[in-house]
Amino acid sequence: MKKYFLSGAIIITVALAGWNISKNNSEKGMSDIALANVEALAQYELPEFGITCGSSGGVCWINNGICFSGEYTYNKCTFVGSTMTRCSSGC
Repeated sequence: MKKYFLSGAIIITVALAGWNISKNNSEKGMSDIALANVEALAQYELPEFGITCGSSGGVCWINNGICFSGEYTYNKCTFVGSTMTRCSSGC
């Protein structure tokens, strides 16, 4: 009786293992909807952009003293090339 029970248990275990391997090999990695979502998200990447430095003030310029124009006093702007700085002047 023990032999029949052990043989049956082994046959069931082997059959379940084979069924599990067969099931895992037949599954797809991602569904079609998931792949479509990935493609849609990848399509809209941020474009490249640049910041143009001003010719006599604005971005890329820094306050470097005082200048006079008529009866008004303004900041004297000096070009530094860094887009993190800003200066405005009436000179």
